[in-house]
Amino acid sequence: MRWLFWSLVLFNVGLFLWATGHQSALREAGRTPLPPINADKMQLLKAYRAVPGRTPSSVTPIQEPTATGQANVPSPRRCFTVGPFSSNESAARAGRLLRELGHVSSERKERERVIEGYRVVIGPLASLQAVEEMQKRLADLGVSGYYTLRSGPKNTIALGFFTQLDNAEKYIGQLAAKGIQAGMKVRSREGNLLYWFDVDVRDSSEETASELEQTDWGPTTVFVRKRPCQ
Repeated sequence: MRWLFWSLVLFNVGLFLWATGHQSALREAGRTPLPPINADKMQLLKAYRAVPGRTPSSVTPIQEPTATGQANVPSPRRCFTVGPFSSNESAARAGRLLRELGHVSSERKERERVIEGYRVVIGPLASLQAVEEMQKRLADLGVSGYYTLRSGPKNTIALGFFTQLDNAEKYIGQLAAKGIQAGMKVRSREGNLLYWFDVDVRDSSEETASELEQTDWGPTTVFVRKRPCQ
């Protein structure tokens, strides 16, 4: 009986040591620090609206509502150009009127191009032989008053100069009826300095456009024209 007694004692001692050692190991494992988390590199996921039949890569994110509960909607815009103004005084007055109306505008300056007239020409022709052949052809058709304009290796035959565009186009049509293909060159020069205002209107209503058109800008040559918004 003695050996059975001591066997039970040894068994209980071994069981006690095993149980206490196992719990200690579990507590040590619980105290093991986790790998560091780089919070500064984490990104929040956007909410996405599921659309039947579309892959996850093709869905669009849901727009976040504003404080009023409405989605962010771009402000309507309409853009206009007001001008031209031929003097610094009239341009300054227009700038004040636009500010009083509450519009955002930017002033720009351009030199006007004054058209002096329209020259009807044939060419350029690649060689002197081509020029002589065209001159003979014009003479046979009864066309006169032409002369040759030389520019490097190419030559142009000038047929006439007109101050009115309609007259130049009419003459080109008459030549075309005779089988002569002619063109037109515009002769112009720099004129006065002109002032323009590009207006950015944060309102798409027709009342705003009408307000700009009905404003007394001073010179009768000033007009209001729509332009693409940048």
